[in-house]
Amino acid sequence: MRIISKFKDHYDYLVGKYGIDPIKVLDRTKGELFSYKPLTFSLFFCGESFLNTCKADKKNYYNIFNPNNLELVCEYIDDNGVERVWFKSKEKPKVIHDFPYYIYERTEFVIPNLKDIKFNMVYDSETTFLKIQEYISYKEPEISLKPEDMNRFESKGFSKKTSFRK
Repeated sequence: MRIISKFKDHYDYLVGKYGIDPIKVLDRTKGELFSYKPLTFSLFFCGESFLNTCKADKKNYYNIFNPNNLELVCEYIDDNGVERVWFKSKEKPKVIHDFPYYIYERTEFVIPNLKDIKFNMVYDSETTFLKIQEYISYKEPEISLKPEDMNRFESKGFSKKTSFRK
């Protein structure tokens, strides 16, 4: 996997171990960088949904997720001495953007530095790298057959019934 970015994350060094694949590209310059840390935020990561919140701020995360669908992943103390927790949602999240991980903030997606939000407490560097690489690899190609394309094909002699020229 090739990584294009202005910052280093905790899993970037693994490119040297696994090599650079020019087809698999992670471009972290596409969105805004997540620069502030609210009390509660949700993170979409490779088809999974996570919630990071202040341990004392229970009412906020009950508003975002159903508490019965949350699974506690880990607890830690951040750089400011605040007790925080990572939860994993048991529900499959709705994909809003095709980037492997993002935080959805105010109708925009923001790309976090996973090292800064302590995501390495959830998955270690190697697991994070492999999950991102797998997510990029199995992204379905976009094939669009618009109605105007079909009209163009028919004008060139393509038949829907026989799929050969007339």
